[in-house]
Amino acid sequence: MSRPQPVNRRGPSIRRIVIVCSISAIAFSPGVLSARQATPSPTRDVPPPELCRAKSPSFEEINRLMAASPRDRRATPEATPGIVPSGPAASADVVAGVTTTVRELVACFNAGELLRAYGLYTDAYLGHLLARQGNVPRASYDSLATPLPAAPADRAAILSIASARIIAPGRIGATVTIDYTVIPVPKTFFFTFVQVEDRWLIDGILGEISFSVP
Repeated sequence: MSRPQPVNRRGPSIRRIVIVCSISAIAFSPGVLSARQATPSPTRDVPPPELCRAKSPSFEEINRLMAASPRDRRATPEATPGIVPSGPAASADVVAGVTTTVRELVACFNAGELLRAYGLYTDAYLGHLLARQGNVPRASYDSLATPLPAAPADRAAILSIASARIIAPGRIGATVTIDYTVIPVPKTFFFTFVQVEDRWLIDGILGEISFSVP
């Protein structure tokens, strides 16, 4: 059964954020309809919504990141499409850490918790994604903070997290394939992670899709 059109609950300002190569854009874009049911696979990992526990950025933090000058943002430079960094294999502990982050990210998509998903990005990368946006009205922030969970049949699944590698000191890259019910085929992305305290946060996503949310 096709997924119904999401209700446009988000303020017009926040919805103009340009999200380049970001899976959050795919999961939360208004007007995208379900094209199919998820393809059965023995390797499908569907993180449940309750795994989404990241702290949401506050209203003040979102606007601070949006207002930051380009020199204040140190997000991963834009990579050349189709070219991903190489490097030696990451350790088992690091692989476990980045896997935990990806699983929580997809759990937040399945929970409809966009702001909690933002809590899994570095400030630099989130600021990069929000760079073209002005200040967010409080009503728009509150709308984003209201969960819009996916139905169980429409939840995204992780098909693989592979080739985790050290791409620079303190930086890890990994290839992640995610199956969305709203997209006809699974999508593969290259994630960059940096360690912040005791966890790995997302500092860049190179993917197959580049578009803006209207």
